[in-house]
Amino acid sequence: MTESISVRVKLDSYNIVRPQEKQTQVVVSIPDVARAFYLLPAGEYEELQDAQWSDALKRAIEYTDEQSRRGGSSVAESLKAARKAVREWLVLDENWDAMNVAWFEDRARRDPVSRSLLKDRERLSAELEQRSRDLADVGADRGRLKARVAELEAQRERRRGRLVALQNDALSMRGVLSPNGEERKVPFALGETLTPAVEWLVARIAELEAASTFVYRAEHPDSGIVLGTYSTRDAAVEHCEALATREGATGLVSWVPDDGDALSPEELTYFDVECCDGDDVPVQECTGYVVTPLEVAAAYDPDGDE
Repeated sequence: MTESISVRVKLDSYNIVRPQEKQTQVVVSIPDVARAFYLLPAGEYEELQDAQWSDALKRAIEYTDEQSRRGGSSVAESLKAARKAVREWLVLDENWDAMNVAWFEDRARRDPVSRSLLKDRERLSAELEQRSRDLADVGADRGRLKARVAELEAQRERRRGRLVALQNDALSMRGVLSPNGEERKVPFALGETLTPAVEWLVARIAELEAASTFVYRAEHPDSGIVLGTYSTRDAAVEHCEALATREGATGLVSWVPDDGDALSPEELTYFDVECCDGDDVPVQECTGYVVTPLEVAAAYDPDGDE
């Protein structure tokens, strides 16, 4: 089936932060130009769902422009480029006409009677085209026309092969993002298009790459012993406390930082609440075991050695 212009209006949840909130999505697909979508308030759905495609798209563009002027949420560069391509395509009046024709044919296909008539027209058109080709084969251009038909059929098979490959890739991606019997890898249900999931993953990767990474070293500096380096503070603390307990340390456990810095080393200290000094302050016993946070650099800093 040949690709054609299409506009679809849907009402669903597209907000990752507020998945219970529904929005109206207008999706436009223009072959060889772009595929883009626009998000509008849920209240727009009733008016746009049966509107002529050109009217629905015009309203979606107007609302998006208005949100941009107000400093609305940013979108991916790929979506910006797709929306720009759609806007440039709509500059020509004949393209608006083509969209209206596509809308009329789409409505006709959805109506049972019209759909039957369209099928008959397509069948008759195909038969007429075939008869024309048969007559042309009788002429001097028979060989050229046959070669052209073979070329078009091969092109169609190549396109069908690419479409099948894309469909298989999409199914594989869905299986990875939402495997059977396991939790989804993205925090929302997968819709008709995988674009929101891909955009979320790209944003998540960027967030993780930008985040600082720390490890925690458990050690006894006074004796020069490094007990181990852990990805979590709790693991380093557990190692130190286990050794101190093994050595007979008792009392109220406390981790005392060197200073007020959030990344300051902390020393394992015990307070004996049953033995207090003259000011009724529990006796403090420093074990010498220390947990030190260490930031892991993502790249070499040439200036760091200076």
